[in-house]
Formats: sequence, structure tokens, C-alpha cells
Amino acid sequence: MNSIVIIGIIITALIVGPIWWLIHTQGAGKRKLEKELAALGQKEGIEISEHQSWSNKVIGLDREHEKAAFLIQGNPQNKIILADLKKYTGCSVEKKLLENGSKENAILFSSIALCFTPREKSAPALVFPLYTDEEDMSLNNELHIAEEWSGKFNVIIRRNI
Repeated sequence: MNSIVIIGIIITALIVGPIWWLIHTQGAGKRKLEKELAALGQKEGIEISEHQSWSNKVIGLDREHEKAAFLIQGNPQNKIILADLKKYTGCSVEKKLLENGSKENAILFSSIALCFTPREKSAPALVFPLYTDEEDMSLNNELHIAEEWSGKFNVIIRRNI
């Protein structure tokens, strides 16, 4: 009877161990990105009060200084985009569809981004690329994230109009 219990414990450990390790390493990667975003905020003189991370990306907001930050973890270097929300008239979700030859009515996105419209007509628009089919492995909930954060940014932007 003791050998059956020991075998059961070993099999359970072999199944649960890798799952725990995978969850732990993914959480560590997100914590590292969040720490990097906080360090960026200190360097730039902003304090990120809200943030959200997924995959290799983090988006954040400093409501007090009215600034937004977007960080993409990459090799060999991370990409950081900052937006001073006082310089924009709005934030919209930009979706590009992928042309597919399928007869099904499936909607496939080639990219999802947050696009900031500048107050000055000559200034270029600023883009936070949340998803691109060339760089990201799969589309998760980026569309929901884009819509949620667009709303948060627009609340701040509209206060300054």
C-alpha cells in the first residue's frame, strides 16, 4: 500500500511541478516588466498609478501628470513610448483586418493599436502597437485592452479640451 501512495505522489509531482514552474516564470516576467515601467516613471518624472501587462507588453497611466506609457519587452532592447495626454485631442482604437481567402466569416486582425490624435495638425499621430500579427504569436484580449485603455485616456484628454 505504501508503494502505491509513493507512486501517486511522484506522478502528481511530475504533473503539477511543470505547471507550477510555467505559471511562476510567466508571473516573474510580468513583474519584471512592471518594475521596469516603474523605473521608467521615476526617470521621466512620472508616477504610473494604473497599469496592465500581457504577453511582453505593459501599458500604464499617470493620472496626476496626465501621461501614458507603453513598454514592449524585446531582444536585445525594450521599446518605450511615452505620451503627454495634454498634447492630444483624442485616443482611438485602430484595427486593421487581415485579408483571408476563407469562405468563413471569421474576422482576423493584422494589427490593433491605440492611436493618439495630436492637437497640432502638423504633428504626427502617436501609436501604441498593442498587437501585430508579424510580432505577436497569438491574439488574446488585446482588442478589449485597447478599448478599455482608450476610454481611460479619453477621460483625461477631454478634461483638457
